[in-house]
Amino acid sequence: MALTQTEAGPYRWVVITYWMISNSIGWAIALVIGILLPSISSEFQLSYTQQGLLSSSPVWIYTLLSIPLSVWLIRYRPTTLTTVTLVLGTLFIFLQASATTFAILLACRLAFGLTMAAREPTRIRLMQQWFQSREFLWVNGVTAGILSLTFSAMLVATPLFLDAFNNDWRTTLYVFGGFSTLLTILWGILGRQRVTQEDQLRNTRIEVGLLKGVLRHKELWMAGLGLLGSNLVSAAFLAFYPTYMLNRYHVSLTISGELLALTFLVCGITSFAITRIATDWKTRANILYLCGLAMPCSFVMLVSTDSFPLLVSAAIVNGLSWGFFPILLTVTFHIRDIRIQEVPVGHAFLFTNISLGLATGPVLTGFLQDTFNDLAAVLIVISLLSISVAIAGLFMGRLPNLQTSET
Repeated sequence: MALTQTEAGPYRWVVITYWMISNSIGWAIALVIGILLPSISSEFQLSYTQQGLLSSSPVWIYTLLSIPLSVWLIRYRPTTLTTVTLVLGTLFIFLQASATTFAILLACRLAFGLTMAAREPTRIRLMQQWFQSREFLWVNGVTAGILSLTFSAMLVATPLFLDAFNNDWRTTLYVFGGFSTLLTILWGILGRQRVTQEDQLRNTRIEVGLLKGVLRHKELWMAGLGLLGSNLVSAAFLAFYPTYMLNRYHVSLTISGELLALTFLVCGITSFAITRIATDWKTRANILYLCGLAMPCSFVMLVSTDSFPLLVSAAIVNGLSWGFFPILLTVTFHIRDIRIQEVPVGHAFLFTNISLGLATGPVLTGFLQDTFNDLAAVLIVISLLSISVAIAGLFMGRLPNLQTSET
């Protein structure tokens, strides 16, 4: 069902919030695999490199296809595309749970990543349809907040499901598939599209120079660098931190999951708050500097101790340091002279960097661990890459407080 341009109102928050909840569940299922890896690895006898590949495989597909799909799928209704990808994503969750070999499990996770990549462009379309450009930072703050809180809930719930099901990762995935089914049904009921003048006049022809025009902006590249480094480290910890803490300090998967969940919980709260604090790009650049320095320190602390108070403190600092996330996601909307039809492609470029980091982190960490057999040292070295957020801040203070061009 489509609503006319004059009918936005409060329902816009229902649409974007529920879209984010449905999408965040997919990302959470893809990334909390680190808690399931010990039992999966025990069944299939996986090396660290294979574990890293299994963890990152959905995100590799997302990385490769996010930009091409953002150009190709822009012609389709965002509500319909969201529904189709949610249905297919749910199917591939169930197929993962029933996989009888490592190869089949890997193939199903790759297919699951394809549904995630195909769904992502619809968020920007819905934002442009339902919200004023001045609201985009707030929407991105809500986006980051929901994503973080969903991850937090899944990191707490997954070890509990494993314990309840006698360490059976398959039954845990079946439960996730059932939950995804429910969300898909609810999206079919609540999802709406709003017809704007831009949609009515949209030319579905793909501009050959569209991507080239987007990538001429150095601010976009630097924002991508910040997102790449930080998410690479985050994915490495999601995949291997529970295993590391279990083997090194005999810390249970439940405790490790709760620590990681705490970082996302604090991140979610910070993401909501940061949209009210970061009112101009000079302030936002200063926040990027601070976050880019605090983040690697907090990651190193998480690896270096089994003291519960210190671990909790490090997790809180780590969560606070993710306050940069909605800021960098908003860069595309504030680049001078970027055209409105370029915004979804620019946003896809940023998410490609996010997914590249998420995909590279587990594989790189697994390879380094197989090579050097010192997971503590590997995680510490990987942690230093998150300083890229501070580097990105060097280029953001000069951004104008402008909105996208309508031409």
